Amino acid sequence: MIAFRARHLCAALLLCAASMPAQKPTAPQVVRTSTGITEVGTLDGAAYRIDVPANWNHSLVVFYHGYALRPYTYHLTAHLDGQQKPFFDRHYAVIESAYSKSGWALEQAYPETESLRRYFIRKYGQPRETYAAGGSMGGELTAITMELNPKPYMGGLDLCGAVGPTYTNFERRFAMRAAFDVYFPDVMPPLVPVPASFEDTPADTE
Repeated sequence: MIAFRARHLCAALLLCAASMPAQKPTAPQVVRTSTGITEVGTLDGAAYRIDVPANWNHSLVVFYHGYALRPYTYHLTAHLDGQQKPFFDRHYAVIESAYSKSGWALEQAYPETESLRRYFIRKYGQPRETYAAGGSMGGELTAITMELNPKPYMGGLDLCGAVGPTYTNFERRFAMRAAFDVYFPDVMPPLVPVPASFEDTPADTE
């Protein structure tokens, strides 16, 4: 059953990517500095960011961000940070899509990022080597990419990825919550119904 569901998801993602027409980015903005080129824009309804170092080694990292409750935004003048920065510091170009939907966006993230990779090649040239990388949900997307479309890639780096069937990951979290409620009753609010005004905060994960 698990293998069947994984194959079903992969087939759906591959079909979506194959049927997606190539689109030009919407109003890309580009800035050149002593450290390299940064480009931000919108492609296939998803915001994106491209960073090409001044001393580019002509290799590319396709980076997938993790689960996000709110849409990612990219600012042209913001410095690259997080898990992406070590790649850039080692002279790799880095591309990343914000995905057109937030949350568990596997269905959108893979084809939109693949469109971004193809756009990068058209504008900046064919990289000598290409790698996929990502953390959390991005690690799952790295695994999906290597399974669906391994040919363009030399390898993938799963950074603590939520790899495996989606329902397994969520069931484990519900089991942990149920155990917490047994040992520490009435500390956490009920899971349902979720108030319409609820907003997640960093304190919730500490």
